[in-house]
Amino acid sequence: MKPKRRAWISMRLSLGLVALVSVLSLWVATFQTAEAAVHQPDHFYRAANPMHRLNPGGSLTPGQSIYSDDGDYQFILQSDGNLVLYYVGGGSHDKIWASGTDGTAVKEADMRTDGNLVLVKYDGSWACTTGTNNHPGAYLSVQNDGNLVIYPHGDGDRLWASKSGDTCS
Repeated sequence: MKPKRRAWISMRLSLGLVALVSVLSLWVATFQTAEAAVHQPDHFYRAANPMHRLNPGGSLTPGQSIYSDDGDYQFILQSDGNLVLYYVGGGSHDKIWASGTDGTAVKEADMRTDGNLVLVKYDGSWACTTGTNNHPGAYLSVQNDGNLVIYPHGDGDRLWASKSGDTCS
């Protein structure tokens, strides 16, 4: 084989290897990014497992949300500190209920293990609470009818419901 031909083949193989390594690097980076998006911090899984519930010990941080089973209602802690339930079905974005804490620096919406939903400020004080403490294991549910409900652990009547006019104070 002639030296020019050998050099040309060697150059083509080198370029091919560089291209292959580049493609593999992009694939690995994409996979890692996708995996990071799927594997949220532990508190996200506690907050949204199943996706319509905020379980005891779970929390939402600003920008995080949970949805009703049918996906029509979104419960989100907004970056402005307001905890809001929106109807998002059919492309809508209608506010159904809000904590009224917009303008407050809220660190998280915390479903306490004692059954109380609390909006915790960065200094540790509370912006508002549902007043449902003394009910260990209670959880919040975003229902398909647009009602936010805190239920006791096991069977029982609701402790708190947005459609009943209950507030966060």
